[in-house]
Amino acid sequence: MEIEFTTPTLGDAASDPELGGERRRFVVKGIVEGDVVKLTEAYVEDQTGERSKVNLSDLELWINYVNSL
Repeated sequence: MEIEFTTPTLGDAASDPELGGERRRFVVKGIVEGDVVKLTEAYVEDQTGERSKVNLSDLELWINYVNSL
């Protein structure tokens, strides 16, 4: 399974267009095991395709929020 989210631009997020118009792609990948999804990889990708790995433990707050829905 893969979840993909395109971020707002930094300028949009800060309500300051001078900060730039670059968008990034946030990707979380996992494997479905019964009723559970085991996360395997997460990264942020910029417009040039360069990826920065995201530590899965840093996603804990977000995961807890999704689980509460």
